[in-house]
Amino acid sequence: DIWDWDLATDQVWWNEGIRGLFGYSPAEVDPHITWWQKSIHPDDQHRVLSGVQAFLDSGERLWSDEYRFCRADGSHAWVFDRGYVLLDDQGKPVRMIGAMVDITERRKTEEALRESEEKFRRIVETAGEGLWIIDQHFKTVFANPQLARMFGYTVEEMIGRSVFDFMDDESRPIAAAYLECRYAGPHDFRYRRKDGSDLWAIQSVKPLVDRDGRCAGALGMVLDNTERRQLEEQLCQSQKMEAIGRLAGGVAHDFNNMLTAINGYSELLLGSLRPGEPMYEQVEEIRKAGERAALLTRQLLAFSSRQEMQSV
Repeated sequence: DIWDWDLATDQVWWNEGIRGLFGYSPAEVDPHITWWQKSIHPDDQHRVLSGVQAFLDSGERLWSDEYRFCRADGSHAWVFDRGYVLLDDQGKPVRMIGAMVDITERRKTEEALRESEEKFRRIVETAGEGLWIIDQHFKTVFANPQLARMFGYTVEEMIGRSVFDFMDDESRPIAAAYLECRYAGPHDFRYRRKDGSDLWAIQSVKPLVDRDGRCAGALGMVLDNTERRQLEEQLCQSQKMEAIGRLAGGVAHDFNNMLTAINGYSELLLGSLRPGEPMYEQVEEIRKAGERAALLTRQLLAFSSRQEMQSV
């Protein structure tokens, strides 16, 4: 679609292609306003005309820009416009001739793509789960802010590093076996945070393939499971202590029954002996040992009672 602009008179001509696109010819423009006041979208006029003037002042000959062109029905079309400057004998710009292309659909597609990317960016950045993309060599190519916070790094610090860099020696072979199986199902991994502490995480992974169907990496969703694992370990420890307490209580009761007989007969023997007699000191030592054993038994019973109270 061709146009011709006389810079001295500000008169413009365009062909039937442009007329068909916008629904009017230059002759139909109100004579009290310039063609660009009617044709160029008000929000674009200053930018476009300032750009044209700067271009003319620069001495260059080929100009281009993208802007909105107003249609007769009140709508607007995005156009890509190009113009070539013609000079007079003194080298002064006198005319521009050019062509424009309707890029409305392209701009709509670009806008839809930008909106989609922005929506995706918001979802990724505000997600409660960590999102992790690795390549076929297990190198990090993407990490969202939540994943970086889990590990105590910045996103920039994670990019380019192997997934195994975030694990200890014990966890690496387990993870390697899992990844070599092409990431089948969720798995509970132990990672290592930047500060050296453990990060238990449930990770679900989906393989990524290229256009030829070859493995190109994986997308992982990571959920911090550290607190639940710690609670499970505390519960397991509590159950162990409860079992130990019950065992200690049972032993203490049985032992206490035997000590009752030992201590009772010791008292009877001491009552029948006088200090200085050959057996008196031996029986006295038996009685003292029995008392010490009774003290130990009471301590075991107290320990058993505390464990039972804590487990309630």
